[in-house]
Amino acid sequence: MKVVPADELQHLAVLRHWRRGRTCVHYNGLVRELAREFHRRDPLLATVGWANFGFLAVVAVAALVDERTILGLNPWVKPSKFLVSVGLFAWTVAWFLPYVQGPRWAVRTVSLGVAGTMTVEIIAILVRSARGVRSHFNFDTPLDGAIFGVMGLGIVVNTLMLALLTVLLFARPAALPRPYLWAVRLGVLLSLAGSAEGALMISQRAHAVSVAEG
Repeated sequence: MKVVPADELQHLAVLRHWRRGRTCVHYNGLVRELAREFHRRDPLLATVGWANFGFLAVVAVAALVDERTILGLNPWVKPSKFLVSVGLFAWTVAWFLPYVQGPRWAVRTVSLGVAGTMTVEIIAILVRSARGVRSHFNFDTPLDGAIFGVMGLGIVVNTLMLALLTVLLFARPAALPRPYLWAVRLGVLLSLAGSAEGALMISQRAHAVSVAEG
């Protein structure tokens, strides 16, 4: 096991003390520090995360002026949820990638794969909401079916990227304290399990019981 880099220990310490409410770093300063750290770890995924939260602001405005509904809800409610989750997911993967001790091509593959698939997913959801149609499990027209097929393929690729990241994190010990290393590994495994559940829902062409899909 390699010695933990000093800068890594510093970032972990800042986050730990901030969580406990005993840090002297102001909130704005912490946000700036995290933004720089995300970019240092993986510029592409950091940008994807910021882009999602940027679009969240636009969607929030759209929700205030759009009076349409999809299955009884404002059409921008579902995109908002996905923008938040995808943004956080991109940042999480960006944070974990430097812990991979494997070949650089593998790290780059995970970064490009996650960024690409999540971007396609969000664009598809936003376009469908703008059209006023259901974003998921929508086979009303050949176009809708094709779009959902692309979304499903993207999730499969993203799941493969998570699987690759999991293997890389288990293949060789990262230079981290053991409890933190296992927290990272188990977190990725949990995400992988969630992706498998998504694959099951796609195979059943449904994600709900006794209510409309969408």
